[in-house]
Amino acid sequence: MLSVLGAPSYTLHPITVYSAGTRDIIDTLRKVGRGKRLVVVSSGLTYPPPATHGFIADRIALPFLRNVIGKTMYADMRRMEELVRSSDDIAWTIMRPGRLFNAESVSNYRLDLNDPTQGYTSRVDLAAAMVAELDTTEHMHQAIAPTTTRR
Repeated sequence: MLSVLGAPSYTLHPITVYSAGTRDIIDTLRKVGRGKRLVVVSSGLTYPPPATHGFIADRIALPFLRNVIGKTMYADMRRMEELVRSSDDIAWTIMRPGRLFNAESVSNYRLDLNDPTQGYTSRVDLAAAMVAELDTTEHMHQAIAPTTTRR
């Protein structure tokens, strides 16, 4: 099961689509009882990333996005991730892409554990990485970050 649940934009209103939707998906996977494979999309900003983007980005811009503008969205993504991580009976993988952008085709994306080491992920690379995860257990019960070198 691939889950790309999402809110349409940043808002200060409460967001529950990630956690509530994922709870429903997990409940359904348990009822069906077979093929309990789940890949969910979160964000590279869900948790504070390592300080690698420079002073202004690491100390001002990214905390402002995570803790002010996107506060309710990232809080719900954290709830979703906690729910997924507590589901030991599900073969889950969490995807934490960088900032999404459009691209024409799949590139040689890279997978990092937990946090993106590059700032961007093309939407087509995220989709390719998600589909690839369905055929492997290499990253089971892990968060990974597909990233793309932006040209």
